[in-house]
Amino acid sequence: MLNLSIRAGICAGLALSSIASAQVLESRLLVGGLRRPVFMTAAPGDSSRLYIVEKQGFIRILQNGTLQPTATPFLNIDAVVGGGTSNNSEQGLLGLAFHPSYQTNGRYYVYYTNNSGNTTLVERTRSTTDPNLSSATSRPILTINRTASNHLGGWIGFGSDGFLYIASGDSGGGCDPSNVAQNTNERRGKILRINVDADDFPADANENFGIVAANPFAVSGGNPAVWLTGLRNPWRPSFDRLTGDFWIADVGQNQREEVNFVAAGSANTPIRNFGWPWFEGELSNTCSKTGTISGLQVDPIHTYDHNTGCSITGGYVYRGAAMNTLRGTYFFADYCDAKIWSFRYTPSAGKTEFLDRTAELRAGNLDIGGIVSFAEDSDGELYVLDQGSGTNGEVWKIVRACTEDLDNSNTVDDSDFVLFAVAYNLLLCSDPAMPSGCPADFNRDGNVDDGDFVIFADAYDSLLCP
Repeated sequence: MLNLSIRAGICAGLALSSIASAQVLESRLLVGGLRRPVFMTAAPGDSSRLYIVEKQGFIRILQNGTLQPTATPFLNIDAVVGGGTSNNSEQGLLGLAFHPSYQTNGRYYVYYTNNSGNTTLVERTRSTTDPNLSSATSRPILTINRTASNHLGGWIGFGSDGFLYIASGDSGGGCDPSNVAQNTNERRGKILRINVDADDFPADANENFGIVAANPFAVSGGNPAVWLTGLRNPWRPSFDRLTGDFWIADVGQNQREEVNFVAAGSANTPIRNFGWPWFEGELSNTCSKTGTISGLQVDPIHTYDHNTGCSITGGYVYRGAAMNTLRGTYFFADYCDAKIWSFRYTPSAGKTEFLDRTAELRAGNLDIGGIVSFAEDSDGELYVLDQGSGTNGEVWKIVRACTEDLDNSNTVDDSDFVLFAVAYNLLLCSDPAMPSGCPADFNRDGNVDDGDFVIFADAYDSLLCP
């Protein structure tokens, strides 16, 4: 192969952040034939399995590309799960999280609506004889009483602190009729934080968790499990696996969808309050309600109106290795319109590099709709879940589009370098001698220059297209 190290060294000073938003992506089908998938995750220390949550009450394993048969899933709790049998149902099996020590203790957690319509968090264990099956052992952790069949939240996940975080919606009804999201004694409309390795309620067989001492109301003043308040229906929050920052996509009422952000290490008191129902996104009084915001009011870092979409689906900050210029970029979508976006955010710089990714990730009329979740594998690579209907749900992997493969050989090699060099010498895309479409202008700035060389060199080092 040609030696690019000298030229790459010259270009190394170019800011990768200027290239990140220009990275072209595409979607590749990972698996289909799923029954309304709503979540997917990996267990700690296991790179061979992905666990797919089907909301009627099943969890199936995708192991090294092979999907577990419908008849023998990892978990089948259909009999105790209420709802989840239709696309429009917000009930069902909604959340899955593995204990940080899952490889040794086999413990994992599921969040679902039970047959009474309440949401419950249950601890279960892996089979001691077959790692691809769950045992029948279960233990209730907590239950949240519900007054409606929607706005249930459903995401659960462990933070780097070892505590379990739970997203709980306000239980539906227009404009939170009982104002539960602002009631700090309520578990609804909140992010909860608990210690599953302790039990501070030994006399209560249905409450089996410990109170986190740093929670805002651990001692008094509100429900001791509450960590964040003022949320409507937080849908698919996530932790940045590198920084520990917490991202919350909160579904709006009629006017605004929003993304909220809590930096790692933020103080726990006063409690962070995201304003619902006094605020919807950045707008006040959309519900003809006003009140005093308790704690510290936190404004969203991004909103969009209902001319753009109608129900936000939260995602992840990309921390994989396959697309290094995108590391630190947050991906999210809209369920109604299947639009996909990305941006970067830091408290100091604010929101940057906002980009609509829909045309890339749904290129060629890919039938990706009903985006109900994103997913992250053990390596930090990202996926999109299309809920589908019946048995046609799908999981798509987000990969780098191999635009640097200029001769379409599925490798980025010396032949592509020759083609790139020709374009590089011409420089301007407007040059009549430039190949049609200016394919070597990878960052789409109208020139074939050093910025494009950095992108090409990165692909050249990888050789094979993803």
